[in-house]
This record gives sequence, C-alpha cells and structure tokens, in this order.
Amino acid sequence: MKALTNLLAAAISIPAMAQDATPQPSPASIPAQVPELPSAPADPGKAQIPGALTAATPAALNFQQYAPYMAIITGDQSVGSGFIAAYEGGYYLFTNTHVLSSNSRVTAKLLNGKPIALNGVAVADSYDISALPQTTVTSGIDILKDIDQNVAIGDDVIVLGNSLGAAVVTEITGKVTGIGPELIEVDAKFVAGNSGSPIIHVKTGKAIAIATFTMMRKMENFGKDSQFNSVERRFGYRLDNIGGWRNMTWQNFTKEATVVNAIAKRTEDIWNLAADISENNAVKEWGTHTQRGNSLSSVISDYKKAITMPNLGQSGATDAKRKLLFWISREVKKDFPVQNVASFSAYNKKLIEEQKEHRETLAKFFEQLEASIKQ
Repeated sequence: MKALTNLLAAAISIPAMAQDATPQPSPASIPAQVPELPSAPADPGKAQIPGALTAATPAALNFQQYAPYMAIITGDQSVGSGFIAAYEGGYYLFTNTHVLSSNSRVTAKLLNGKPIALNGVAVADSYDISALPQTTVTSGIDILKDIDQNVAIGDDVIVLGNSLGAAVVTEITGKVTGIGPELIEVDAKFVAGNSGSPIIHVKTGKAIAIATFTMMRKMENFGKDSQFNSVERRFGYRLDNIGGWRNMTWQNFTKEATVVNAIAKRTEDIWNLAADISENNAVKEWGTHTQRGNSLSSVISDYKKAITMPNLGQSGATDAKRKLLFWISREVKKDFPVQNVASFSAYNKKLIEEQKEHRETLAKFFEQLEASIKQ
C-alpha cells in the first residue's frame, strides 16, 4: 500500500537506505546570476562573517567553531535554520526550500544578531535545498565531498539549528543510520525548527547534508480496517551530489509555493477526515485529526446537523452519507491537473506529483467507503 508521506509543502520521497550507495556525479555549480530576493521590511544590510573556519580533530570538535556560520531564518509564515557554506568556488546561505517557500517576506541573521544579505535564490532541481549567494563572505562551513567513500553507518554526527523555531541554536548529537543516493538518515532527535540545519560529520568536521524534519503519514488497508499512522522521520539531503539548480525570481518562487501549499493543505484536510472516520467509524465534526481550520469543517457540520434531524429514518441517514461522500469525492479531485505545471521548477513538479498520488490513495479509500454504504 502506498504511504501517505509528508503532506505539507515540503513533501518528499524517501528512497530505501543502503550502506553502499552507487557513486554520484559531481555537484552542479549554481548559476552565476541570481535575481534579487526581497527581504522583510527592515533592510538586512550586509553581514560580516568572522575569519576562516579552523580545522579541528574530532576530539576538538565543538559548537563554537560553527557558530559564526549558523543562521536563523524568519518569514511571515514560517521559521527555520540555515548556514553559510563554501560551495563550488563561492559562499552561500543554505536552507531547505520549504523553509522559504511559504513566505512572501524573509529575513536571515547570524547568531550575533547581524543580518544576512538576501541577494537571490537558487533552487535545487530535485532536492529540498535552496542556496542564497553571499557576495561579501570569505569563509564558511566546508562541505564533504565523496560521501560514499568517507561516511559509514554508525559514524557520529552533530545537527546544529534553530530548534522549534525558538531563535536559539542547539547542538544535537546522533549517528548515521542510513546512506542513500539522495539522503542520509540519522538518529539525532532534531525537530521541525532544525529544518535547514547542517548535519556535521564528526570525523571530518564537515557538513554532509542539510537536515530535514518530516512526518510520514501512512494509510494501511481500506474500509473499516483502514489504519492511519504518523511517524517522525529525520534525514538530510546530501550536499555532495546536487544534480542541478534553477535561479528563480522571488515572484515565481512564491507563486509556485502558493499553488503547492494550497494543494497540500486540501490533501491534509481530507487525510485528517479519513483518519477520524477510520478511528471512530463515524464522521466527527471535531475529531482527533479534524481540528478547527480544516477546510471541510463547514460541510461536516452541515452533515452532522442533517443526520440529527427528527424523523430522519434510515433511508434519510443513508442519503445524507452518500451526499457527504459525493462532495468529498469532488474535493479529492480538485486542483488537478495543475495549470502551467510545465513551467514549474523540477522540485515543485515532484511535490505536485506526490500530492496527486496521495489524492489517488484517498480517492480509493472514500470510494470503498461509499460502496459499503450502498450494499
């Protein structure tokens, strides 16, 4: 059964992990010209980054040597982490694309409070990674090349970042638990605010991946035996084999994100309703999953009123259920096909395709539920 994974704007596919991965091609260079990225109302100015990062042995590895390059990213809709790193002959502020994508305005600052200039945005073709060039920076965290040759299952790692979006950078230890062609999985217990943080390989002292936090949502079986589960998943996108980049204007960047986020929100609302039906064997207006803010709540409320009408009878109740399920089936089909999707970035095309797969799984659930009512 296909899993419903990461129904938020930052949805991704999680490939199988293996210790011995196929060697990957060299990372692609970020195009030289990137459009200007509008910042939040306060002008961030130019950040002054301290001197070069001093190499350290694993025994001497400590947070202080990375602190000058850690960033806290704040938008009008979300917060997350980032870091300055040396990449392909330049210096960039790295973060997850999903940390930026839901915001119309963004600011970034170092731990000492100094603002970081946001001069443009380049989005990785298929990874949840964005890079913002830093023209006045002369040092940053080093990125480890050839991960397949230098990293092994069980190696120690440190995840640095803005835990829970509290504007306080934390240091979280763990180990590598899986190495895939795109992802590195770790057991470090980082949380949502750490998205965009570097995963530091203790043995080399270099960044091997960018931390991404997600919830896996799984639907097993269908009909009355359906089970809906949520499982936390912590992993990082590899930084040594990013296949390609696309420069984007901030207008197009936010336009695509708005479309993807709206699709994902509807999917999440429908999934939550399905989870409540599965757990309670009934439609509940405010169930464990279907909380206030669910776009389906008004229709659910109307249905609850309809089935409590006096003298409704069995046939009336059945008719009300069928009408509700007919309406839900229309909701499941909304948003597709997406207009102008051919012009979207490869990353957002991937997210849209995954959302389509989630909707198909939900459609099957409600179709079988409707069939059970007709019997």
